[in-house]
Amino acid sequence: MSYKISFGTYHPALEEPYKIEVICEGESVRDAVVHVRFNSRGIEWLAERRNFIQDIVLLERVCGICSHLHTHIFCMAVEQLAGLTVPWKAAASLNKRLRICRLDPYGDRPSQRRSR
Repeated sequence: MSYKISFGTYHPALEEPYKIEVICEGESVRDAVVHVRFNSRGIEWLAERRNFIQDIVLLERVCGICSHLHTHIFCMAVEQLAGLTVPWKAAASLNKRLRICRLDPYGDRPSQRRSR
């Protein structure tokens, strides 16, 4: 006898919703299918109804861990679409900040970790 068990789709520990369907025969698992979806919070919908300056403030709130990265990438995209050139000092400063974030994206430095 074959039957299907579904797990999901939302769990507080997951960043994105997943649905797992496990197909069993008796007590043995024969197959598992994972459906990965995305969690829409309406950021795109809100951004379409605001101006660029208001979008910068909105995009800082997309993620609590890496808020400045979303804002930085948005500003780079708007500059490129508008055909603006950034002064070289500003570009060098932003490039340095992106490199630091690539090395340490979530601020997990040894000095910030709790000792056990």
